[in-house]
Amino acid sequence: MNKKQYRRLVEKAEELYFKGEYNDAEELYIEAFEYDIEVEHYVNYGFLLIEMEKLSEAEEVFTDLISLVRHPAVLFGLALLKTEFGKPQEALDLYEEIIKLKAQSHEAYKNAADLYDDLGETAKAIEYYLKSVELGGDAFWPYTNIGAIYESMDQNEKALEYFLKAYEIKPNERIISYNLGVAYGKLKRYDEAIKYYLDDLNKVDHHESTYYNLGLAYKDGYQDYEKAKSYYLLGLKENENNYFIWYNLGCVYALMEDYDNASDCFTYLKYKEPSIFASIETDSELVEFRKTEQYQKIMG
Repeated sequence: MNKKQYRRLVEKAEELYFKGEYNDAEELYIEAFEYDIEVEHYVNYGFLLIEMEKLSEAEEVFTDLISLVRHPAVLFGLALLKTEFGKPQEALDLYEEIIKLKAQSHEAYKNAADLYDDLGETAKAIEYYLKSVELGGDAFWPYTNIGAIYESMDQNEKALEYFLKAYEIKPNERIISYNLGVAYGKLKRYDEAIKYYLDDLNKVDHHESTYYNLGLAYKDGYQDYEKAKSYYLLGLKENENNYFIWYNLGCVYALMEDYDNASDCFTYLKYKEPSIFASIETDSELVEFRKTEQYQKIMG
């Protein structure tokens, strides 16, 4: 009778778990475990606790389990917790153990790759991201992250290769259009950079630097100062504390010989962010501005 009751409770608990009704599922698991505890269900209970962000309780569950069996699912749950507790090397050791068990877990490869990337071991990160994709994992984030690694190393053609693959998979994902804009911009392919920055602006959660980078593309790529100014002003409307926009807007005004507005931007920066303001003394774009009364007044 107890076995039947146990089965009925855990089946209902797992049904509720997969529906996202976590509190009710937790109650049923706890009731079921008064009758019996099978490893499979205890593992699922541990993952439920992780979903509920009851991390200390989840750690107790997986610590109990790992003393009984070093199954890939148990190792995986404990690895997730080690990451959450800021112990990346312990998490990596657990993912590597899963891999050595030949579990063929694309999730283990992907999570290990994230950790290797965080630790600066980029070659290993790329290897594991690609293995995750090979094993059938969602390729979007592995390709995006590989692109970001190459972009950080200024290997922008390689970065584009992977960003474009990611874009083909999920063109509406929040970060990918922005990343493409950055890579094209670094290659001075401004038409394409602008295309993807504008695509990013069509997303509700566009990147906070998109307006700033659009301004740079028009200023540096085409010397279209009116267009650059318009995007900088939109960027400030969205975030008036973006001091890099204030500086570059000042540069645009100076290049347009609108020295009063340039002076206003730089004066604002002098008090708000002196470290950025200091660049006006050497910036090659401001040679003519440094000859003006407005510049002398600011510096005086």
